[in-house]
Amino acid sequence: MLSSERLEKILEYVNKKGSAEVRVLSEYFDVSEITIRRDLNKLEEEGLILRTYGGAKRKKPLAHEVVYDEKKFKNHGSKVKIAKEALSLIENKMTILLDAGTSTFELADQILHSNLQDLTVVTNDINIAHHLYNVNHVQVVMLGGSIIKHVGNTQGFLTRQALRCIYCDIAFIGTSAMSEDLKLFTPSEEKIELKKLMIQNSEQSVLLVDQSKLGEAGLYCINDVKDFDYIVTDILFTEEQFAFIKKYHTQVIYVKGGEVDE
Repeated sequence: MLSSERLEKILEYVNKKGSAEVRVLSEYFDVSEITIRRDLNKLEEEGLILRTYGGAKRKKPLAHEVVYDEKKFKNHGSKVKIAKEALSLIENKMTILLDAGTSTFELADQILHSNLQDLTVVTNDINIAHHLYNVNHVQVVMLGGSIIKHVGNTQGFLTRQALRCIYCDIAFIGTSAMSEDLKLFTPSEEKIELKKLMIQNSEQSVLLVDQSKLGEAGLYCINDVKDFDYIVTDILFTEEQFAFIKKYHTQVIYVKGGEVDE
């Protein structure tokens, strides 16, 4: 089989299966693992696949801004488990920042039903603010600005200006996508500086991310996981990914099947 033909067949195989290991491809095409690695690297350079530890996976389209009601129910079970564990990082009398999103909304719901007292919740998410505004043990600070109707949050100059005047004990941040090399992405240019400010203006920062976000990318890169103190997730990172995280002293809190492993 010619090299060009093999590349075409490998691409077809990966797209059909979703992912493939070097060992499996080597046996399937009856060539060495070195040859397969070289072929996969070439396909990645051409932007046709994504290389993973020990193999490759189908390239997904760039993450886009999803309507709130559509993403609310996506991976809902995982988001609830992540939120329950994230709640353990909050103490009485804290000022906490909740990024806009459905993962942070689930954390807001956990706060609603908790025994925590004298909390101040800062957010740019209208749904979170509405969910908590009438709760006796919570003071809500809503960041002003232009309302983005289809996602239910505020963005823009006024939102950033308001955030610059506030410093929080802990920030809980979501993400639209996380690449295999653990960079975080957003489909919205407006969110780049806003999310960076959320981390910058908080004593500690926590990334809430479920496994559906891994292996995706977006148009705008915000930062990567090393910028967080904690990651609460159901993602089982590879050894290579975990080594990178550990290098920067970020603590991973695993949520799996209702059980939590640190």
